[in-house]
This record gives sequence, C-alpha cells and structure tokens, in this order.
Amino acid sequence: MVDIVDTTVSEITAYKNFKDVVEQYSRLDNHPDVKAGIDINVYLNLEKAGLLKVVAVVDGDTLCGFGTVVTTYANHLAQKVAWIESLYVLPKYRVHNTGVRLLKHLMQKAKETGCVGCSLTAQKGSELEKVYSRLYKATDTVFWKSFKEEK
Repeated sequence: MVDIVDTTVSEITAYKNFKDVVEQYSRLDNHPDVKAGIDINVYLNLEKAGLLKVVAVVDGDTLCGFGTVVTTYANHLAQKVAWIESLYVLPKYRVHNTGVRLLKHLMQKAKETGCVGCSLTAQKGSELEKVYSRLYKATDTVFWKSFKEEK
C-alpha cells in the first residue's frame, strides 16, 4: 500500500516522475478557457506565506499522486476557510481508497490550521464530482465568466 505524507513544494518537485504526474493531472482538466498546469512559483509563494499545504502519495521513491490545500480568510464569513486546490492519484494507484485517504489527509491539514471548513470543486460530470457528492454536502454552485473574448 502507498503512503500519504506531508511534504513541501521543493520536496515534491524533486521526485523523478513529478513532471509526468503533473502532465497526467493536467490532461484531466478540460476547461475551455484555462490551460491546465501547475505554476511552481505560485505554489512556492503560497507556501512561504503559510497558505498552502502539500501532501504526496508515494510508493517508495515514486510519486503516485498529490494534493494541495489552500487556506484563506473569508471576509464575508469572518472566519478562516480552506479549499482543495488540487487532488490527483495516478490511475494504477486508485485502489484501497487512496484518493479518499489523500482527501481526508488534506482536510486534516486544513483543520489543523484553524479552518472552520473546506470548499471543494470538481468539473461537472467528472469522477471527482461523483466522489465529492458521496462524501460531502453540496452547498454552492460555481459559475464561470470568460474574459478571453473581451477587449
């Protein structure tokens, strides 16, 4: 069975297969207006500010997946909240509830930072949406306004 471990941006990017895992993760996102990918510099800055926690799924020295949770202060709620920013497990490691274990670990990280709750988003109709709907209460609907065509 794989291990789920706390890590840092610098540590996770040092895995030999990090770029391959990110590439596979990016292929899942079919957003019409936003190119999928990870901006490591943004992650480093969020981590430095204490706003990002990174968790890795590992099998020995092989990266099998990762997740990130971002914390922020929701002014309209007057409380600290979190959101799952990324969550991915390579297909061959999606056994023994690995994804759910990763998700629960990320939730615990958010709770430890003093957040009162966590938001999760998934593409409509995706496998991730099905998982979230089994585990958590739907509270909001997310909409998108593209600025690509506006001049």
